[in-house]
Order: sequence, then C-alpha cells, then structure tokens
Amino acid sequence: MGNESLVLKHEYDCRPMALSRKATRKRRDEGSASLADYLSTVMTAENGCEYGLEVWESFDSLPTSGGAMWKQCEGNEIILATSNWADRNGSVSTPTFAPDFRIRSELCTPSYWMAELPITAAISETSSTIGFDENRFLEGRQPIPENVLDISHINDITLDANWSTYMFAPSDQVFCGPRAPTFGGLSSIHASTYNFNSTALVHDADVPERAALIRQRIFGELMHSAFNDAKAFEREKVSGFVSVAERRIVVIAEVVVLLASFFIISSVFLGLVFWLSRLGPRPLNLRSDPSTTSNLISLVASQPEVLRPLMHFDQSTKSQLQAGLTKNRYFSAPGVIYKMEPALNDAHVASGIAVLYDFAQPSFTVSVLRVSTLAPYSIIPTFLAPMRILQPYLAMSQEPTHLKKGAGLSYQSSYWAYAAFKAAKNRHWFLFLVTLGSTLCQILIISMSALIERESGTFQNPTTVTRDLKLRQLPILMALNGPIGTKDLANEAMANVYTNSTTNRMYAAAIQLTLNGSEPPWSQSGWSFVLIDTDDDERNLDELFSALNVSFTTSAIRARLDCIPIPNLSNNSAWLGAAYNTADLSNASLWKVSVNPEDLKEGYTLGDSMFSNTTYNTSLLAHPYPINCCANGTKAGTGDVAVGYWSSNNPLSYPHSHEQWHVNFTTKWIHGPARMVYYLNDSEAYVWAQNNPPLFSQIPKIQALNCQPVIETADAHVAVDQRSGQILSYAIPEPVKVATEAWTDSFIPHNDGINKSIAGDPRTVYNVTTSYGVLFVDALLGAADLDIITPYTGRSENLGDRTFNIRDEKWGLNLHFMTYSMFELANKDPTALLSETRTFKLANHTFATFSAFVSQWIDLKDGGLGYQRIEDSSFDGMAAPVSRNFTNDPTRSYPVLNTNRTVIATVTTRIEVLRMNAVAVWLSFGILVWLSLTTITFMALQRATLRGMKGVEGLQKDRSLLSKLGWFSGSDGRVRWGIEVVDTVNGGAVEWVDVHYMKKEKKTSGS
Repeated sequence: MGNESLVLKHEYDCRPMALSRKATRKRRDEGSASLADYLSTVMTAENGCEYGLEVWESFDSLPTSGGAMWKQCEGNEIILATSNWADRNGSVSTPTFAPDFRIRSELCTPSYWMAELPITAAISETSSTIGFDENRFLEGRQPIPENVLDISHINDITLDANWSTYMFAPSDQVFCGPRAPTFGGLSSIHASTYNFNSTALVHDADVPERAALIRQRIFGELMHSAFNDAKAFEREKVSGFVSVAERRIVVIAEVVVLLASFFIISSVFLGLVFWLSRLGPRPLNLRSDPSTTSNLISLVASQPEVLRPLMHFDQSTKSQLQAGLTKNRYFSAPGVIYKMEPALNDAHVASGIAVLYDFAQPSFTVSVLRVSTLAPYSIIPTFLAPMRILQPYLAMSQEPTHLKKGAGLSYQSSYWAYAAFKAAKNRHWFLFLVTLGSTLCQILIISMSALIERESGTFQNPTTVTRDLKLRQLPILMALNGPIGTKDLANEAMANVYTNSTTNRMYAAAIQLTLNGSEPPWSQSGWSFVLIDTDDDERNLDELFSALNVSFTTSAIRARLDCIPIPNLSNNSAWLGAAYNTADLSNASLWKVSVNPEDLKEGYTLGDSMFSNTTYNTSLLAHPYPINCCANGTKAGTGDVAVGYWSSNNPLSYPHSHEQWHVNFTTKWIHGPARMVYYLNDSEAYVWAQNNPPLFSQIPKIQALNCQPVIETADAHVAVDQRSGQILSYAIPEPVKVATEAWTDSFIPHNDGINKSIAGDPRTVYNVTTSYGVLFVDALLGAADLDIITPYTGRSENLGDRTFNIRDEKWGLNLHFMTYSMFELANKDPTALLSETRTFKLANHTFATFSAFVSQWIDLKDGGLGYQRIEDSSFDGMAAPVSRNFTNDPTRSYPVLNTNRTVIATVTTRIEVLRMNAVAVWLSFGILVWLSLTTITFMALQRATLRGMKGVEGLQKDRSLLSKLGWFSGSDGRVRWGIEVVDTVNGGAVEWVDVHYMKKEKKTSGS
C-alpha cells in the first residue's frame, strides 16, 4: 500500500577528536587540607572544540581500568573511551600515564529531519518492510521544529544516566583480580556491543556507526511508543491491498474483451430469436408441435386431397417417397395443410425469381466458404437422433399405449439429462440408457480434461551434510580467578553470563512471551534442536524459486518443571513478615508516627525469608533481602500490588557451588492491597536497611509451588527451512531421556599442586567447570537481583538494579522477567496466578521458553551452553577437581556420545508437477464402465426391441414367409401376374388363378 506520510529520520554526524594535551598534577579539593594526584587530558576537534577530563588517580576507576562515557557538551555530544590511565608500576606519590594508554573521542552532533513522502508498507508473517524514495527525502527534508517534536527532551532521555541501571556492566562485579572498566549512562549500552571490552572500543573504527545505530534505535522506539498512544494522534484510514500466494487463472485483457463482445452479441441474437420465434409471428401457421404423431395427423386428417396421394406410399422407401411427392406442392393455413394447384405454384415461383433477380446485380457478390470437418463426437448425436424419433413408435409397436406415451409423445426437442428424465418417467428404459449415456458423455469430456492438473509438489533428493555439534556431555569450561572456599568463583562465572550481550537471551525470551515475539531458530514448542549447517554454496538457488527444506534426524533438548504445591499456605506465619495492630502502628519506637497516616487499623509486611526450617525454605525476592517496592500509584491510599519471584530453596547457598544438584526452586505470587507511606523510625530503618516497607491492609493472597527443573533429550526427525532455520515440523519417535549430565558439576575448580596458601590467593587462575543445567537455572534465579555478585553492601532490595526485573510503581508490580511473562500470559489478571493449575501451566511454559533461548547461546565453532563440538578436546589433560578443603578430588569421567560427523538428509524442493486428479480419474473410469455396460445392453436388446421394425431386409431373413410368382386375383377383383406372399396357415389374402383355366376361358370367350 502507498500513501503520503510523515517520514522522520535521525542522523548522527561524528568527527574525531585528537589528544592535544595530557598532564599530571596535584590539586587540593575543596574542604580538604591535602593535595590529591590527578591525571588530566584535553581532546580537541577540528572546529576548535575542546573537552578536558581530569580524574583522581587514587580513587576513580577510569585511571585504573579504563572505560567509556557518552555526555552532552554545549549542543554536541562526546563519546569517549579509554584504556587504563595510570602506570601501576610507578610510585603512587608521582602518578604517570601508562605506556599503553589510549584514548578515543568523537564529537557528535545529532540532527532530526522530516519530509512528507509517499511510502509503501509490506507486512508478512515474518517481517515488515517500509519503503520510500530516499533521494526524494533528501531533496525535500527539513529540520523538525521544536513545536512538532521536543528535541531537547528526546536528547535528555537518550543520554539519561539511568541507562546503566538497565544494563548490567562488569564494573559492578566483584572481581578478585583487576577492577573492570567503568561504563556509565548510554555508554553501557554502547559498550555491551563490545562485550564491555574497553580496548576493543578504543580501537574499533566503527564506533560512530554503532553509536548512530543505538541513537536511531532509541529515537525509533520513542516514536513507536508515541504513535501507539491513541490519545496523542488522530488515526486516519489508508487504502491498501492484501497479497495472498495462491494459484490463479491469469486473464488476458484482449481475450476477455473479445469474448465479452461475442457473448454480448450472442445474447442480443438469442433475444431476437426468442422474440421472433414466438408462436404468433411464426409463418408456419402451426398450432401444435408436429413432431408427435397425433399432432401430425391433425394437420392432414381433414384434407382428403392431401391424404389420398399418401395412401399408396405406406410401404414405400425414401426414394419412392421423394419421386412420388416431388411434383406436389403444399401450403399451410392455421392448423391445416392444403395442396397447392400447379398454376398457382408457378405464379409464386415466378414472383420469387423476379425478386431474386433484382438482388442479383453484378456488383453484389455472394461467396460461401464451406469447410467440412469431421468431429468424432458428432457420431453420438447422429446415433441419438433416430433413437429419439423411433421411441414412440417402438412403444406403440409393442402394445397399445396412451396417446401421451405413444402418438402424442416426442423426444426430438429433449436433450441430455432432460431426455433421460423424460424417458425414465415414461418407462422407456431403452431410450433412458441411451440418453443417460449421452449425458454422461458430456460429463466425461469435462472429467477427461481435468484428469491431469498442475500443482505444487516436492522433489526429494537425499544428500549428506556435515554435523559439527552434539548435545553437551562435558561441563562448560571457564578460566576464572578467586579464592577457593568462597562464592567468588561462582559469582564471577555468573557475572560472565549476565554481561555477555551476544549470549544473553533473557530479553529475547521475555519479548517472545510478553509481546508475542518469534521463536528462536532451530526450536519449536520448547524443544531445541542441534544445529546442522545446511548452507551449501554449490547449490545455485534462484530466489524466485520455491523454498528449500531439509529433513534429517538430529538431537533435541528441552527443559520443563515438576512442581508440587507448598503445603500449609494457610499458615500465614510461615511466609508473612509481621502483623501489626493499631497499637503497634502507633508505637513511636518502631514507626515515625509524626509523619505516618493514622487511618490504617492493621498492617502486614512480607519477610525476606519464607517457609523457614523446611526443605522448601526460600526467599521472598531472588535473594534474601527485605522488599522495598512497589506501591500502586493509580489510587490514592491503598492499592493492589503484586510480588512475584522464582527463588532457589536454601537461598543462602546460592549459587550452590560444590553442591549436589538438582536444586529446587519456588515460584511465588503474592497479591493484595498495600501502601508504602508508613515509615520506620531511624533506628529501625538502619537495622532493616529500609525506610518504608510495603504495608498490606489485609493478609495478601499467595500461591507458591515447589519446582524441580528437569532437562530431557531425545532424537528427533525435523524439517527445517534452509534459509531461515525455522523448524517446520518435528517428530520424536522414541521416549525422551533425562539428561543427568546437565547437573554433574557445580562451579568446580581444577588446578595442579593446590595447597591452602595458593588456593586462598585471589590471583590464582582456575579452570572452572559447570554443567549447563546448573548455569542455566542459576542464571534464571539470580538475574532479578544482581547484588549477590556485585559490591552492593545494602541489606534491602536494590532499587537501582533494573536489568532483569520489572518494578512498576504505577501499577504496583515487583516482578522478575519470568513472573512478569506469566502475568502477561494471564492477560494481566493478578488473580489468575492465584490458581495452582494456572500457575503451574504458565510457569512450565515460561521455563521451557527461556530454556529454548538459552540453548541458542551457540556457534558452530565452539558450541554453546547446551551443545559442544563433536571432537571437543578441551578436557584433555584437565587437572583434578579441587574440593573446598583444598584437596584434589578424584578425576571425573563424563559420558561419551558416539555421534557421526555426517547426517543423511533429505533436501525437499518445492516444484510444479503434473498430477492426476483422483476424483476425475474415478469419475471418468465410472462413466466409461457405465457406457460400456450400456453398449453391451443395447447390443443385447437391439434384436428384441427392433424386431417389429425389420423392413424388407428383415423379411428376407424370416423363414416362415413364402412368396410365389404367378397369376392371382387381388382384393379389387383384378387378375395380375406378379410376386405375392403365400400364407400357408390361414389361406392367402389373394386368390391364385390356374394358367390353364385362364387359357381355356380366353378360347371360350373368343368363340
């Protein structure tokens, strides 16, 4: 579809800045008596713009680890990235720049343009495409004025410092080695595309291009959000069309016009024939159809001069009739035929000749082109015509019949199915078979033309493809540093998972569940299938040709949950934090009664731990911190809030390193009315590290399930689209297997020669092995609250961490990605998740979806989270695992899958084929069988049916008839000499005369 629309575009023009000056100096800070060491740099652009940056060598993280910034600067923006500044080998009192110090700076100017252009939009199942003339846009564009778009506000949103709260950066990690680079604000988004590697950011020449893409994406998301607001814009309907791929008959315009003209002319002529052939205007003077015997008799019965010459032709042949009646002329009056006198006939002929002569002028030429062709099918109507004429006479020859079935019956104007119906109605079965056969012949013509049709088909070609990956049997290997016996190794491993933007699929899974996004390639219905490289450069596939699908057998993996309800949920003390009555709420030793409202009569809080002293003890949030969010801002006073998290059982042991897995977790959903305007006094707030916990006005409702994660594998036969990797169909013919190898290792370090002193050194590097199931479940459970692996020292919920959670103070939601996805799947009905059945169904679906995306942490070279290379030798020579007591554990053995390097695959190409239509085949076959039976029946009954109409040829074959040549006396008394039939039974109808008697009589008469 194409319509005029407003096209908006963001451009980002960047110019490099050079390092013009760098220096070290001492400076006394305000309020400080001592001097501090500072490192300073000045960056200069070609237009003379300068930007200086000075950092405190002993405190700031930029000098020690490098990092990046993205800031506004007098109408422009500065993108700056550095490596580590300070030389750590020098004296602390006199800091110097590191020899390998590098700094990269870009001076960028954002601009916003608009133009009215015709655009085209194409929307399909898998993609949406917008098109317009870019050259025309460049010619007619103009800057977007401030009254159309608040440019300043857009820039403020884009460069908001809070971007870092939505992107977990390594500067927030607890590393036992050197500190990580620092990335703040929008630079954290930019750095995530480099996996937070400041060195790569400094040296990459495409930094401006990547920055422009990020800014354009933010601008596009803001515009999309604004345009979706129905109150902000007036909606206007546009015209368009829907394209559907289907087989259709293409109509040629020229042929259509020609045929339409012929049909119109034929319709006009048909109307004229209908009008002029009415009974009144017809010149035949007929009052009834003369095709029936009775109607024909009525024309001549009252005219003796017409009947008399016809009496002698009752046994005459066709040629005799023509010879005897050629000279007679007849004319019709209303309902009667008269014989015309010769003189009057000659006068009429003379008048006709005179008229024709007048038309036959020399300039007037009539030429007739006669083309005679033989159509085989014309034999059938030639055969049917006499059958329709003879049938009434056959009926009368067999027995006396009523006039309507004999003398008053005619089939000459009855054709096809109507003739068959009429014959069956009159019980003329012989004609019924013949006319029904003629009708079926018409159907046979159509069915024979439809025997072969062109349709889409498939061409299957077996081939061999190479398999590089198999299901992971070995744990994931990471090189980490940290002391054994603490959580540092596990925390650093988890930090690597969260900060690797190329492998982190938490956002993608949440988008699929909440925004109806697409499933990842090579997965369907929670199953993920081992990737096989189906690309083949030797195949020259036309893009316009049909899709190419590949079918083969591969391995599949999925994750699901086994859940049971938490018993005794009605025991409120097992999961509530505290209950307060009116007296408690007015206790000044606990609450700030001077500022708190006085209308609440009772209140309930949520504790940081739930179901203590049980096997399913867990925390309220992802980790055991007191809750600090969120109130419902849609109502004044008390409003409904919802809290939902998945948290591991025995949460103080998270991430459960050196433990025997499976480790269960609890999915929780709490909903009820709460307020956040009641403040603790200062002493209590210090103890609990929070000021105003959510205070419920009544006991909230809860649903909780204790769930065990299960990972299963199977062999599957799949059909996959070769270009997109989309799974078209799959089948799992055999029972699935539980993948025990997914839980064998839990952050197990490996190193030779371990002793207590080395093991406690944070600089010691270990090969740490972790099974993929452990890493996946820990990543899900710990994502909502990253304090467990950060230097955050608070003892309550960290509201500054918004990376993998949803804290909505407008609607009162405090959820992580999994429970928020469940909330969206439940149509945002908070009461729906209070159902045990509904909660389990949605939790299982959510867990399977996240696992499908996690399985896509993959590449064909190194494998991924759930897959490994077939010939993986990374564990060759691996040292023994190290236990918590600094001793070597026995070397572990892992299962080995004998996976073939090649796979027999079937390449299916969609082609056009000629295929016989089953309906047409059986219909044609049935008609041919019927016609064959009709022919046999006709041949069998022909003699018996037509014996009364044998004619002269039939008499010759009748042996009961005798003939004689001689003298005989006829019925008129005259004696003739000739041939006559002799009746040997009843005597002759004629009297034979003896020839001798004839001679004697002549003599007597002569004498």
